[in-house]
Amino acid sequence: MDSKPYLWRYPRSLHMSIYTEEDKDLCVEMVQKAAKHESPVRKANFESMSFRFDIPLFESLSKIRLVELDLYTVQGALPIRFIFELFDLPTLKTLRLGHIAWSEHVNEELMNMRPWSAVEGTEYPKAAQLRPQNQPGSAQELEQLLPSTHRRTGSITSLTLAVPIADPDVAELLFQWPGCLREVVFSQVLDSPYTDIYTASTIENLLAIHRQSLEKLDIPALPSNGLPDMSSFPSLSSLRIHISSLLPLTPQDAWRHLAAPSLHHLTINFTATVFEPSISTWIKSFLQDANLPTPLHLTMDYTWASWHGPSPTFFPPDLQEETFPIASEHNIALVYRTPAEECILRRPPTPDWKASISRTARRICGCIPHSRAVPEGIPFEFIADHLGMSVAEVALAGPELFSTELVFSTGDQDMWSY
Repeated sequence: MDSKPYLWRYPRSLHMSIYTEEDKDLCVEMVQKAAKHESPVRKANFESMSFRFDIPLFESLSKIRLVELDLYTVQGALPIRFIFELFDLPTLKTLRLGHIAWSEHVNEELMNMRPWSAVEGTEYPKAAQLRPQNQPGSAQELEQLLPSTHRRTGSITSLTLAVPIADPDVAELLFQWPGCLREVVFSQVLDSPYTDIYTASTIENLLAIHRQSLEKLDIPALPSNGLPDMSSFPSLSSLRIHISSLLPLTPQDAWRHLAAPSLHHLTINFTATVFEPSISTWIKSFLQDANLPTPLHLTMDYTWASWHGPSPTFFPPDLQEETFPIASEHNIALVYRTPAEECILRRPPTPDWKASISRTARRICGCIPHSRAVPEGIPFEFIADHLGMSVAEVALAGPELFSTELVFSTGDQDMWSY
């Protein structure tokens, strides 16, 4: 690129996975050169399991006419002030964030947490020990961070947010910032010490800021198994929720919460659900009680991840047989989707598949099913550490592994599923 500067006219996306100081310096240099040469980069993804954030890198990113931006760090959280100060870009439409914090001064105990700590048996610090150290001291501080003149002026229309490492009045700033949100995705709701205060009611209040414009919403399992009331969201057409939010309600109350007048697509996520007779009974009653003025596309979805265990429970065959006629009678197009079956039941295309790949690829293929990882898949770093390889060696084995049809990409270039 240095010898042929004209090549900077071609990159349209940057994906930065940072594990070492050398990685970080290289990415900073790359982004600075992309900005200097006015590259047509419109998408950027920053993720790091080692660094919280990097000011020179973010400052350089803010000089690019980004349309989509992903910022994800496992170490600690992103100070919310950086989002407002650096990425108030007129071109930015989609923003995906890991945890945000009130400031960069986050409790060290919290810094050492990992999303998979619960799987490994690590106990979280008590929320009472954490909140006072990372919450605004007054309304004046909130106003200073996002003045009223800057509220409802942001250009983003799609926001993805994990539960912040801060109180809800800090998260509210993110919702007060955009002029018009059309899509909101909450992720990792159950991996923060602040989870207990992000109830259905709290999330409903955040969403209500964009009540008139919100069209697409994704809410995973919530604390206290709650469900926001969507009936007063006139533009909501697509909704994804977890079954645990519905089961505490009667089927009639569930439909009242779901009665958004424009709702056409509803997805109920059953991941990690153990099917008992009571659940099947509830689902059939739920479908039987539907009274819909317009057709509804209902997807029963079971997405699988390695940490859910080696033998996930899928939809009982008798449940599927009995619910299709009920759904059809009540104007519901019902689909059961278990994409996990595609990865679990894949088999090598030939008996001698091992001979067709290198020894390195065989070692990687053997360790992937036994690795504990984050829900989205298995990061290269885990595999490299486990086998004593470099991250680059693991990445280079990708084409060979995909040829076995045992391993597939999760859409994240540095993460695989089995």
